[in-house]
Amino acid sequence: MTLILLTLGTGIVVVMGLSMLLLELGKECRKCPTTGPAATAATLSVMGAFTSIGFGVVALFAAFAGELHLGSLPTALVSTGGAAVVLGIGFSIAATALRDALSRAGRETNEAILARRGEAA
Repeated sequence: MTLILLTLGTGIVVVMGLSMLLLELGKECRKCPTTGPAATAATLSVMGAFTSIGFGVVALFAAFAGELHLGSLPTALVSTGGAAVVLGIGFSIAATALRDALSRAGRETNEAILARRGEAA
């Protein structure tokens, strides 16, 4: 039971820390005049997806820790290390999705500006 709680506690701290990092990335992206309006929606959707998937991963590894019988320390290291690796990969994918959403919004905004300039001329 202690291993399950240790894995859950550590995993939840890691998920929340990485979610806050995504939120900070989104705050910085909102400062851009071109992609600022799209940054809020993209940040919240990416952060929500990462958080929900991250909590699921942590729960799976915590359940795995309860069934793995390697001794206290090796089991805790395997379960928290595995959860941290998977969360790191998920964070990388989430940051890439945020970047792609913002670059798409920037292209669409620039195309709309160019189209308006073409109509005015």
